[in-house]
Amino acid sequence: MRLLSAALVLTVLATAATPREGTAEIRWTSPAAERSELLVMVRNAEGAPILLMREPVEAGATRADLLLPPLTRQAASVQAGMVETGRVVAQSPVKPVSAREVDLRLEMRSLLAVGFDDHWLCEDSAALVRISSSDEGLHARHGHQVVQLTEGDEPDHYTGPGESRIALYGNLAEIALGGQDLGICHPSLFTPIMPLRIAALDSSWLVEMGLETALLNLPGLAQDTVAASGLSIRSLRDGEIRITGPSLSISLRDEPCRARDGILPFPFTAELQTGADGLAVAGCAGNPLDLLAGGVWRVRSIYGRPLDAQTPMLTLQISGAEISGRTPCNRYVGTAAIINGQLSFGELGATRLACPAEQRNIEQRFLDALEIATSFDLWRNGGLSLRAGSVAVLTATRD
Repeated sequence: MRLLSAALVLTVLATAATPREGTAEIRWTSPAAERSELLVMVRNAEGAPILLMREPVEAGATRADLLLPPLTRQAASVQAGMVETGRVVAQSPVKPVSAREVDLRLEMRSLLAVGFDDHWLCEDSAALVRISSSDEGLHARHGHQVVQLTEGDEPDHYTGPGESRIALYGNLAEIALGGQDLGICHPSLFTPIMPLRIAALDSSWLVEMGLETALLNLPGLAQDTVAASGLSIRSLRDGEIRITGPSLSISLRDEPCRARDGILPFPFTAELQTGADGLAVAGCAGNPLDLLAGGVWRVRSIYGRPLDAQTPMLTLQISGAEISGRTPCNRYVGTAAIINGQLSFGELGATRLACPAEQRNIEQRFLDALEIATSFDLWRNGGLSLRAGSVAVLTATRD
């Protein structure tokens, strides 16, 4: 169902340009270690950082109040994290920043810092580098560039092809990849993968990891709900996450996956071993919408017809359970969800600005395509196809 009542809401948001400021009240459970740093990151709607505050934390502390500078309307979310020796050891959820809310309460948990690699944000170049470790050394990823580095003559110094190098100094690093000097870099926060749903390719087993409890539905065992703290979760930043308990062992890899009877890709590949038989069974994990989240998608074709250079930009962006973007003349918002294994965009509402007939027709076709889409595919070059059944109703790329 498409709504037309979003015009007032969008107008209010667009005019809320008054800077916001307030105090971030940050809490965590495990006492801070020596030389720990508290990070607070503010991001825009595309997920790009627009403010990163780093503050030393007194050893043993379990709370901090941090005064935020004035935030403009570009600020869309805020997140806090704790860093020890170059690694994020606790994070809060990514919390939306509204036009009215300025006093933020952020609770950090170690479970929210579970990840496949370490993220480093470089000051001068604004480059984001993802670093994972292995027996051979380090793997560094910057955009589509992946570089393997081996340990050098000095501890925590690594070198690779094309004059690549990484020197780690606790909570900062000097990074150069492929001949490009990225400068001084610091640990960065990332979107938590927990809570997490992990399921067999053939739907024969299911594990739903929450922040407090985990639902286990395993082959040969009765369904059980256990405390999440009763499971061991290892996040060594080596490209895998390992979850173990009395009746199961699960490994997760940062590789897309598709269930046998499913039409949607999932962010992570899983493998389950149970005490019942010890056999490894493949599965998928995560929320398919996370593969679409982040930057803005620019529409390239609708119902197979390419948009020409004279057509105003059409965009879409996924953030949590919301889709938003631009049509030729208006802005729109709606809901994004996975329902019964299918993609669903609903409650689409747009502003109602005057629009030439040709552009209004393009807008109508675009919103219709979103409403009927049930699945998506990601191209190897980073593009996107939204599908209704087997038909591609829309294609898009990121600039």
